Amino acid sequence: MRKNYKSVELPSNYAWELLENEIELELGNRVTISIVQKLIELYALGLEYYESMRSYKYLYFQKKMNGLMMSPEVIQTMDRSVAPAVK
Repeated sequence: MRKNYKSVELPSNYAWELLENEIELELGNRVTISIVQKLIELYALGLEYYESMRSYKYLYFQKKMNGLMMSPEVIQTMDRSVAPAVK
């Protein structure tokens, strides 16, 4: 007997938006907090979607999110966004 799990829906433009933001992160001139926030949001949505389907594919998005959060450039960007300006 198969249980019915509530499935999370991905937006129709999810893959495109994810790809665009990953390209911007990798090839853009500068890592911005808005790109980081958007990727975290997209990875979390993918993780939630596949986890709700009981699919191991959620691990991919978990790995991507962890890698993003451990990236030296992202850590520096996040530090700059919360550090008070020195005058």
